[in-house]
Amino acid sequence: MSDRSSQQLRRTRGWTVKQSRTAVIALVALMVLVPLLYRGRSYSLLWSWRSSTSGSTGSNSSSSSNTSVASARRPPDDDRRFSNARRDVCSDKPAAVHVFTADEKSLSQHAVPEWFERARFGIFIHWGLYSVPGWAETKHSFEDFKKTVSPEQHFMHNPYSEWYLNTVRMNQAAAAGKTDAGAVVGDALEHHKKTFHEDPANVEPGQWYYSRFAKAFNDGLKDWKPQEWAELFKDSGAGYVVLTTKHHDGYCLWPTKAKHPLWGQFAGKQGLEETHVTQRDLVGELTKAVRAVGLQMGLYYSGGLDWSFHWQLDKCFDDPTGKAKCHPDVPVSKDYALYAGNQLSELMEAYKPAILWNDINWPAPGKHDAGDLSLPPLFATYFNKVCQKGIINDRWKLDVGEKKWSWSGDFGTPEYGNMNTVQSKVFETCRGIGKSFGFNRAEEESEKCSAYMSAAQVVKLLITTAAKNGNLLLDVGPDENGQIPKCQASVLRDVGHWLRTYGKAVV
Repeated sequence: MSDRSSQQLRRTRGWTVKQSRTAVIALVALMVLVPLLYRGRSYSLLWSWRSSTSGSTGSNSSSSSNTSVASARRPPDDDRRFSNARRDVCSDKPAAVHVFTADEKSLSQHAVPEWFERARFGIFIHWGLYSVPGWAETKHSFEDFKKTVSPEQHFMHNPYSEWYLNTVRMNQAAAAGKTDAGAVVGDALEHHKKTFHEDPANVEPGQWYYSRFAKAFNDGLKDWKPQEWAELFKDSGAGYVVLTTKHHDGYCLWPTKAKHPLWGQFAGKQGLEETHVTQRDLVGELTKAVRAVGLQMGLYYSGGLDWSFHWQLDKCFDDPTGKAKCHPDVPVSKDYALYAGNQLSELMEAYKPAILWNDINWPAPGKHDAGDLSLPPLFATYFNKVCQKGIINDRWKLDVGEKKWSWSGDFGTPEYGNMNTVQSKVFETCRGIGKSFGFNRAEEESEKCSAYMSAAQVVKLLITTAAKNGNLLLDVGPDENGQIPKCQASVLRDVGHWLRTYGKAVV
């Protein structure tokens, strides 16, 4: 072969390596845009089935029908079954098993399982006591906080409805002049007064939040059908689901056997019953339903915040603008560390999740100084005995004092953001369909679902994320009765229809 031919071959190979991913992205983007340009016409690849079955004229229009999720018309089985559906990966027994030990060198060798890399699309679910008030301001978003809004203003006007308890209390403090000068009081306090006809300042916190909302939440569960959720998630084309088992308010969606060391005292002070767990095993019922339709089940746990243990206002994180440097108040007691460790172990053993998804941080005494309930031994047990093809996110922050760990989980989790470049290691970006993770009536009541992303916007985000070696974990926020808002369900169905046609180009 001549030198000139060799140079041409090298140039050709170089183009393939450097530009093949760009070519794939361009091709997939074209596949997205063509059907979306003909939105609403009978020959549209994306919208023809949607229009003929629901009568909708666009992805942001809620259905006029009052039919349930399960009774909504679907395409034939061979069309709606997406390739990611398969049996529970935690039941697989690999021929060659790597035994992990409770140290960084061993745990850092854990490989991301192939099923997670191939899934590319998952469904997040934020559901709990905060779904009862189901309200948050919509003036700004989490992206605004990262760019222009000060930390205290963000938490005063928090767009996340799942932070309702903290947001109302922030407004109480501002109204009483107990926050930084210049902070503008938000609308959450007035909203609560008008909606529930009480001033939280005159009622013990446990009574106006836990007692009132726990009763309403449990009463609303009688008509909840987890199978309907599972069918919708399958129709969306997702490969896995992640449910919040306990969010920052400490309320548990399963009948935990872990004894809350402060709840008796807290409940006695407030005159409450046991109002920190659900009466139904919501985690168990949904896990069973999700696996029955061939999706993987992951579990979220708020290890870094639990307001039932640490009754302090959380009013800032590290401020990207450089205006403030602070962290949320993570409970640091040994009691909480043991409680959290016991609950994590309980969730692992009872439900065998394919994903362990922690949030914020983990109590310092429980990271390395809680014996078998320390994180490294729990992780080793998870990989060795619970789910050999499982995976762990990176929000544990295993560093404590002089003990530095470079490994803190299998994958990164940017929130309402994305990576700027292609990553060598898989990551997962998470966000709600709107500005909130939890159910927000203010968004649901927007005209023609305008507060939510359209199906086209979700598909675009999914493509750009997958092209950078990432997964998209898209959140839905069910209401207090376990109903997924129609606007959100409509988006999921339309995304699923696109994935059934073009999904293999993404994964």
